[in-house]
Amino acid sequence: MLRPHLPTLAGDVRGGLTTAIVMIAIEGSYGLIAFSTLGPEYQSFAFLCAVYAAIVGNVLMFFFGARGPLLSGPSAALALLVPPLMLALMADPRFLLPGGRPDVALLLAFVALGVMLTGVVQVVVGALRAGRVFRYVPYPVHAGVMNGVAVLMAAAMLPHVLGLADGGGWRDARAGAVAVALAAAVIAWRPMRWTRALPAYLTALLAATALHHALRLGFGEQSLGPLLGPMPFDWPAWATLAPLARGADAALVLDKLPLLLEFAVAGALMASLQSMMAMALVDAGTRTRRDGERELLVQGLANIGAGCLGTLQNCGAISRSRVNIDAGGSTGASRAAFGLALVLLLAAGSALLRHVPMAAIAGVFLAVAFSLVDGWSRRATGVIARRLSRAAAPPRSLAQSYVVMLLVAGTTVFVSLSHGLALGVLAAMVMFIRSNSRQPIRSIAHADRRTSRKVRPAHVAALLREHGRRIAVLELDGPLFFGTADVAAREIERLGSEATQIVVDFTRVSEVDASGARVLVQAAVELHMARRRLLLAALPAHDLRRRTIREMDVHESLADADFFDDADLALESAEDRLLDVLAPPPEEQHELPLPSTMLGAGLLPADIEALSALLERLEVPRGAHVFRSGDESHAMFVSVHGQIGIWRPAGQPAGATRKRLVSFAPGVVFGEMGLLERRPRSADAVAEDDAVLLVLSRQAFERLSGERPSLIGQLMLNLSLHLSARVRALTEPHE
Repeated sequence: MLRPHLPTLAGDVRGGLTTAIVMIAIEGSYGLIAFSTLGPEYQSFAFLCAVYAAIVGNVLMFFFGARGPLLSGPSAALALLVPPLMLALMADPRFLLPGGRPDVALLLAFVALGVMLTGVVQVVVGALRAGRVFRYVPYPVHAGVMNGVAVLMAAAMLPHVLGLADGGGWRDARAGAVAVALAAAVIAWRPMRWTRALPAYLTALLAATALHHALRLGFGEQSLGPLLGPMPFDWPAWATLAPLARGADAALVLDKLPLLLEFAVAGALMASLQSMMAMALVDAGTRTRRDGERELLVQGLANIGAGCLGTLQNCGAISRSRVNIDAGGSTGASRAAFGLALVLLLAAGSALLRHVPMAAIAGVFLAVAFSLVDGWSRRATGVIARRLSRAAAPPRSLAQSYVVMLLVAGTTVFVSLSHGLALGVLAAMVMFIRSNSRQPIRSIAHADRRTSRKVRPAHVAALLREHGRRIAVLELDGPLFFGTADVAAREIERLGSEATQIVVDFTRVSEVDASGARVLVQAAVELHMARRRLLLAALPAHDLRRRTIREMDVHESLADADFFDDADLALESAEDRLLDVLAPPPEEQHELPLPSTMLGAGLLPADIEALSALLERLEVPRGAHVFRSGDESHAMFVSVHGQIGIWRPAGQPAGATRKRLVSFAPGVVFGEMGLLERRPRSADAVAEDDAVLLVLSRQAFERLSGERPSLIGQLMLNLSLHLSARVRALTEPHE
């Protein structure tokens, strides 16, 4: 657990210095991996090159305005990218000197150019603010890369563990070197209680070095591996790039540019991925939040500078950052302190570093490699092994993720890290498409079972139930993009073979991209040619999804009338159009007579006459309120002309938007619940057309109760049937 500190300059200096003391040998060891192809004679150069990378990277990042205690430096993954590049370059005779020896100066110049290009790629990614995509790399892909890196890292250190760094064969393994390496690995991984006063890596390195020299005094050097050797201190310089200034090498640079770009893209991907994950952990531990895009941009600039000076590329790392924070580092000043402290240690302590045995460094690196092995992978291996031992199949999702991890790790180990990264990116794309390409069809219904919330007279409702198969409601789910739109389009085409109107409900569609919109527009065109109608629901006027569809509709195949705020309005429109075909209304709309309404159905002529005498006629213009939520309930209403909508007001309950609950066609009763319960109105009643209502007041209702109880009984029966129809209208859409 990271322990955040209050920002102080003293804490930053202490954090940077402590981290430099702990990590200097580890930082330099990354160079041993990177330049292993050059042989043991370049061991000191490789060590210094990696330490210089940490110095240059952190100082430049501080100079460019990097914030926070996240320290940068080389990493095993980045170092492992260098040997394949150098081997590919050495396969070209132009990189060899007379006699077949490699032209080291030219090789190092091309590596430096590749590091610069890595920084350029990171700058572009940061400037375009595209770094956030690294946060969405599936975890099995990242685990596979890191597990592969751990294996390669251990393999690179194995010759040093066996004391073979001087070029000997496997049979020349030295027992003393193995003992030193194992001691360093054990102490670094599981430090003993009495050693915990110092950081584990430093304790392991010191203890293993002491063991090496003790064995040398007791048994001689024949059973031990080599030391790190002389470490002449020198400043990094521009001279590394000098071979590229020769005119004869211009064509060579162009010829190798694709190879360098592959190295740069892989390096930028790996550096950015590690940095973003390290920054997330540091931010979580210090309870802060920093701009990841800025971090990548500044890191890219620092890597350009590192390449210019001939050092390795940098990335953020949680290991060095944890030491920094625990020792007091809390701001960007700790980066500068870390870099400057490394300079002082090299200048003053290079004479001591030469006595550090390679086996001790290799042992610490074995512990580092083991720590890179993903914890999820270890646990998943145990779960799968236990399931298979019981002849039981492991969980499908776990097995699929585990296979992806193994493929990426295997490619990283047996092919190359860059190919492992490429496979990881491809796997991430496939997993994204697969996860988002799930079946986009949530449900399919027809208007014989699912009706709108418009309550209609019984004979009209019966007509819809009889012919409702002509209207289909297709509810989509998830993002509508190139991976899912085609499935939706095929379903629309299938429904168009039996339905004349198709409502597509976008309530659960989170996003519509250009490809999905284009497929949808094409489906609308084909339906129009087949004399079918497509209605798009849950797409309000200012909705981004609606705007995307309209932008792709260059031929204006869809009109505004084809878009609806919700599925209920779209379904009601489809029902009205179907009813216009099945039972065309008369050219002149007349008011319904009282016997044709739900309230007057089945009444005797004398009862109709008595009831009519107590009803008041009320004309309501379109858009006007019949009553509002909270009003006193003093009457119930019968619509004899025009449509009445019952709406839930905005803010009831808190935060809710205004929504139509139900719509009443002519002949329907409304407002009766408030009258019977003597409670305030719970919703708004709005005339959706110019309406004519018949009003039965509370006084009239009570008068009927006393004078004509039989009529009241019939009215209550009619109201019960009406309420039953209303409940059915509210529940059937969700079947």
